[in-house]
Amino acid sequence: MGPGDLFGEVAVLDGQSRTADATAGEVSELFVLRREDFLAFLEREPKVAIKIIGLLCQRIRWQSERMEESMLQPLPVRLAAALCALAADFGSECISRRSSSAFVGAARESVNRQLQAWRKEAILDLQRGRILLRNMTKLTGNARNE
Repeated sequence: MGPGDLFGEVAVLDGQSRTADATAGEVSELFVLRREDFLAFLEREPKVAIKIIGLLCQRIRWQSERMEESMLQPLPVRLAAALCALAADFGSECISRRSSSAFVGAARESVNRQLQAWRKEAILDLQRGRILLRNMTKLTGNARNE
């Protein structure tokens, strides 16, 4: 996640426990909304509820696409697509290694083997806890299964 992103919205809306946890990879500033305050705000501003519904639908669609990819695409294609998406989302070619495994739904060992293969091809470089993308053209080609 990056600046301006939000998480925990499901728990705020339904009052159940959170569906996931988050760990900051660097110093971060967070804004916390209590459920009672947020629901009272939605009662006063129903147009915001429509925006929240749109956000939730967007996330369902995104999750559905990831599920489809994980069932139909081989790991190298999924991993390349994930790295390209993370680079685009964060405007950076330096990505956390931890997020890459979880993002493609594969075992860390399988992801590490693929990353090592791409390191040998000079597509990326592996640093402590980070992936530095070196050749976005080749990585994008892998994402397209070319």
